[in-house]
Amino acid sequence: MRKAIGIILLLSIQLLYSQNRITLTSQKNDDNSVDIYYEKDMPGSYFINMNFTSYDNTFSPESKFIVNTNNGILCKLRPIDKNKSITYSYKYNFYRGIPNPKFDQEFVYLLPFRNNTQFEARFLSNIEAKYFDKQEPKNWKSFQFICTKADTICSARKGMVVNVVDNYSVDTTKSYSYSSQRNSIMIEHKDGTFSKYEGFDSKNIFVKQGDLVLPNQPLGKLIQYDKSGVYQLRFTIDYLIENSTEKENTNQRFSYANVDPNFQSSEGIVKLASRKTYTTKISEDLILKELTKNELKKLKKK
Repeated sequence: MRKAIGIILLLSIQLLYSQNRITLTSQKNDDNSVDIYYEKDMPGSYFINMNFTSYDNTFSPESKFIVNTNNGILCKLRPIDKNKSITYSYKYNFYRGIPNPKFDQEFVYLLPFRNNTQFEARFLSNIEAKYFDKQEPKNWKSFQFICTKADTICSARKGMVVNVVDNYSVDTTKSYSYSSQRNSIMIEHKDGTFSKYEGFDSKNIFVKQGDLVLPNQPLGKLIQYDKSGVYQLRFTIDYLIENSTEKENTNQRFSYANVDPNFQSSEGIVKLASRKTYTTKISEDLILKELTKNELKKLKKK
């Protein structure tokens, strides 16, 4: 039977400039200054890149901003001549994350399962490169973890849940080479990286957007992938980068790069190899190292 393939570029694309997740509004003040406000409808960090196509009676405006709260003042334009109004126009793009974050390349992640869970690790191809003849992103690395039952998926490290997709069901009468219609959870870490977990049962997702999750905290349960009867978790860690380029097209200046993480396993700290079976080992040290004093107290009480 011919395999059904659902191709929507979810694994490599987080670019958000085509969606109204962040809106900007302006307010002119009595002193002829202008406040530009932002409002966003998703938790987590976002980078806003503004391009002032024209401006008069004001100094060169700032153009790059990081926002974490849901709303606030993005910037203020002050008049050079206080008796005259400011005129201006701008375009803007926005992206999830902080460009070029500084993070520890040697950071050790927990494998995203309960302790002593066994699974097979595989590497996923980049959909754009495989089907659309585009160049594979730099440092491309995405994992497929194969399980034989509906295992519980746990967080690989501490972070904030910034996106939850829970509206897909699975047709287990068909076989899929790849399907983008999978329930997922995305978590932002304090160092500017993001982890994405795909393959959940929509009825067994335990977290919501805005939740703070601790290392090895249960996120949800897997659902059968297709009629083959296997269960699979797709797992990716990435971060926003600003590319060095002279091109004016800002959409080409920003992209996402992947992390090939170190994992704690029963074999010790490893880089995963494709088509190899691993067993999780949950280290107390790795759970505790990112926690605050208050979180440690709460954990001890539990």
